[in-house]
Amino acid sequence: MVGDLSLGDQVNSRLEMRFGDTYIQPTANNKQTQAVIFKDIIDRDVVHPFVEQEISAFHAAGLYPDMTVASEREMHLILAEAALASGDINGFTTHINHLRTRDGLTPYDPNSSGIEPIEMLRFSRQAYLFLQGRRLADHYRFNDPSPEWRPDGTAMRQPGTFFPITIIERRANPYID
Repeated sequence: MVGDLSLGDQVNSRLEMRFGDTYIQPTANNKQTQAVIFKDIIDRDVVHPFVEQEISAFHAAGLYPDMTVASEREMHLILAEAALASGDINGFTTHINHLRTRDGLTPYDPNSSGIEPIEMLRFSRQAYLFLQGRRLADHYRFNDPSPEWRPDGTAMRQPGTFFPITIIERRANPYID
Protein backbone atom coordinates (compact mmCIF):
# COMPACT_ATOMS: atom_id res chain seq x y z
CA MET A 1 0.00 0.00 0.00
CA VAL A 2 1.38 3.42 -0.88
CA GLY A 3 0.42 7.01 -0.25
CA ASP A 4 1.98 10.25 -1.38
CA LEU A 5 2.88 13.62 0.05
CA SER A 6 4.79 16.70 -0.97
CA LEU A 7 7.96 15.70 0.87
CA GLY A 8 9.38 15.10 -2.60
CA ASP A 9 9.05 18.82 -3.32
CA GLN A 10 11.07 19.72 -0.21
CA VAL A 11 13.80 17.15 -0.95
CA ASN A 12 13.89 16.95 -4.75
CA SER A 13 12.81 20.38 -5.97
CA ARG A 14 13.24 23.07 -3.34
CA LEU A 15 16.27 21.36 -1.74
CA GLU A 16 15.09 22.38 1.74
CA MET A 17 15.60 18.89 3.17
CA ARG A 18 17.73 15.85 2.39
CA PHE A 19 18.29 12.34 3.68
CA GLY A 20 20.49 12.09 6.78
CA ASP A 21 24.21 11.40 6.92
CA THR A 22 23.55 7.86 8.16
CA TYR A 23 22.13 7.05 4.74
CA ILE A 24 23.80 9.30 2.19
CA GLN A 25 26.88 11.28 1.33
CA PRO A 26 25.58 14.75 0.42
CA THR A 27 26.71 16.83 -2.51
CA ALA A 28 29.15 19.71 -1.94
CA ASN A 29 26.24 22.13 -1.41
CA ASN A 30 24.90 19.78 1.31
CA LYS A 31 21.46 19.74 -0.30
CA GLN A 32 21.31 16.62 -2.46
CA THR A 33 22.39 12.99 -2.52
CA GLN A 34 25.76 12.30 -4.04
CA ALA A 35 25.85 8.62 -3.02
CA VAL A 36 23.99 6.18 -0.81
CA ILE A 37 26.37 4.99 1.91
CA PHE A 38 24.16 2.92 4.26
CA LYS A 39 26.06 -0.38 4.50
CA ASP A 40 24.68 -3.79 5.37
CA ILE A 41 25.40 -5.10 8.85
CA ILE A 42 26.75 -8.46 7.59
CA ASP A 43 27.98 -7.66 4.08
CA ARG A 44 29.84 -4.63 5.40
CA ASP A 45 31.22 -3.51 2.03
CA VAL A 46 27.78 -3.58 0.38
CA VAL A 47 25.42 -0.62 0.31
CA HIS A 48 22.09 -1.97 1.53
CA PRO A 49 20.14 -2.70 -1.69
CA PHE A 50 16.70 -1.87 -0.30
CA VAL A 51 17.74 1.50 1.10
CA GLU A 52 19.55 2.34 -2.13
CA GLN A 53 16.49 1.37 -4.15
CA GLU A 54 14.18 3.47 -1.98
CA ILE A 55 16.39 6.56 -2.17
CA SER A 56 16.81 6.22 -5.94
CA ALA A 57 13.07 5.80 -6.46
CA PHE A 58 12.33 8.76 -4.19
CA HIS A 59 14.62 11.05 -6.17
CA ALA A 60 13.44 9.73 -9.55
CA ALA A 61 9.79 10.37 -8.64
CA GLY A 62 10.36 14.10 -8.28
CA LEU A 63 7.52 16.07 -6.75
CA TYR A 64 5.28 13.30 -5.37
CA PRO A 65 7.17 10.09 -4.60
CA ASP A 66 5.26 7.08 -3.35
CA MET A 67 5.48 6.59 0.40
CA THR A 68 5.01 3.06 1.69
CA VAL A 69 2.43 2.77 4.43
CA ALA A 70 2.48 -1.01 4.98
CA SER A 71 4.51 -3.74 3.30
CA GLU A 72 5.28 -7.43 3.24
CA ARG A 73 8.71 -6.52 4.58
CA GLU A 74 7.18 -4.91 7.65
CA MET A 75 5.00 -7.98 8.24
CA HIS A 76 8.11 -10.19 8.25
CA LEU A 77 9.74 -7.81 10.73
CA ILE A 78 6.68 -8.00 12.98
CA LEU A 79 6.74 -11.80 12.83
CA ALA A 80 10.51 -11.85 13.41
CA GLU A 81 10.16 -9.64 16.48
CA ALA A 82 7.31 -11.77 17.84
CA ALA A 83 9.44 -14.90 17.37
CA LEU A 84 12.38 -13.24 19.11
CA ALA A 85 10.19 -12.12 22.02
CA SER A 86 8.96 -15.69 22.50
CA GLY A 87 12.49 -17.11 22.35
CA ASP A 88 12.05 -18.71 18.92
CA ILE A 89 15.44 -17.87 17.37
CA ASN A 90 14.81 -20.17 14.39
CA GLY A 91 11.55 -18.36 13.58
CA PHE A 92 13.29 -15.01 13.98
CA THR A 93 16.11 -16.09 11.67
CA THR A 94 13.67 -17.43 9.07
CA HIS A 95 11.85 -14.11 8.78
CA ILE A 96 15.02 -12.02 8.75
CA ASN A 97 16.56 -14.27 6.09
CA HIS A 98 13.44 -14.06 3.95
CA LEU A 99 14.13 -10.33 3.68
CA ARG A 100 17.88 -10.71 3.23
CA THR A 101 17.53 -13.36 0.52
CA ARG A 102 15.08 -11.16 -1.35
CA ASP A 103 17.79 -8.49 -1.56
CA GLY A 104 20.65 -10.88 -2.40
CA LEU A 105 22.34 -10.41 0.97
CA THR A 106 24.21 -13.02 2.99
CA PRO A 107 21.84 -14.94 5.27
CA TYR A 108 21.94 -14.16 8.97
CA ASP A 109 23.27 -16.90 11.26
CA PRO A 110 23.02 -15.93 14.93
CA ASN A 111 25.62 -18.57 15.84
CA SER A 112 28.42 -17.47 13.52
CA SER A 113 27.77 -13.83 12.57
CA GLY A 114 28.78 -12.27 15.88
CA ILE A 115 25.61 -10.16 15.70
CA GLU A 116 23.08 -10.51 18.49
CA PRO A 117 19.47 -11.08 17.33
CA ILE A 118 18.26 -7.82 18.90
CA GLU A 119 20.95 -5.90 17.01
CA MET A 120 19.92 -7.66 13.80
CA LEU A 121 16.31 -6.69 14.45
CA ARG A 122 17.24 -3.05 15.09
CA PHE A 123 19.32 -2.87 11.93
CA SER A 124 16.66 -4.64 9.83
CA ARG A 125 13.98 -2.23 11.00
CA GLN A 126 16.23 0.72 10.18
CA ALA A 127 16.83 -0.61 6.67
CA TYR A 128 13.48 -2.14 5.71
CA LEU A 129 11.23 0.51 7.24
CA PHE A 130 13.18 3.37 5.65
CA LEU A 131 10.89 6.36 4.95
CA GLN A 132 7.92 4.72 6.68
CA GLY A 133 7.87 6.97 9.74
CA ARG A 134 8.93 4.31 12.25
CA ARG A 135 12.46 5.51 13.05
CA LEU A 136 11.65 7.96 15.85
CA ALA A 137 9.65 5.36 17.77
CA ASP A 138 12.48 2.86 17.28
CA HIS A 139 15.02 5.33 18.66
CA TYR A 140 12.99 5.39 21.86
CA ARG A 141 12.08 1.68 21.91
CA PHE A 142 15.66 0.53 21.58
CA ASN A 143 17.19 3.37 23.63
CA ASP A 144 19.23 4.37 20.59
CA PRO A 145 19.39 8.17 20.33
CA SER A 146 19.82 9.73 16.94
CA PRO A 147 23.23 11.32 16.33
CA GLU A 148 21.36 14.53 15.45
CA TRP A 149 19.75 14.85 18.90
CA ARG A 150 21.25 17.48 21.16
CA PRO A 151 22.38 16.04 24.51
CA ASP A 152 20.39 18.72 26.35
CA GLY A 153 17.34 18.52 24.07
CA THR A 154 13.84 17.33 24.94
CA ALA A 155 14.31 14.01 23.15
CA MET A 156 17.18 13.14 25.49
CA ARG A 157 15.80 14.67 28.69
CA GLN A 158 12.29 13.23 28.30
CA PRO A 159 12.53 9.86 26.51
CA GLY A 160 9.39 9.04 24.60
CA THR A 161 8.61 12.65 23.81
CA PHE A 162 7.71 13.16 20.19
CA PHE A 163 8.89 16.32 18.59
CA PRO A 164 6.50 19.26 18.84
CA ILE A 165 4.30 20.51 16.05
CA THR A 166 6.13 23.29 14.25
CA ILE A 167 5.11 26.92 14.70
CA ILE A 168 4.19 27.18 11.02
CA GLU A 169 1.71 24.34 11.35
CA ARG A 170 0.33 25.71 14.64
CA ARG A 171 -0.24 29.13 13.08
CA ALA A 172 -1.89 27.60 10.01
CA ASN A 173 -4.34 25.53 12.06
CA PRO A 174 -6.59 27.48 14.47
CA TYR A 175 -7.60 24.26 16.25
CA ILE A 176 -4.10 23.56 17.60
CA ASP A 177 -3.12 25.27 20.83
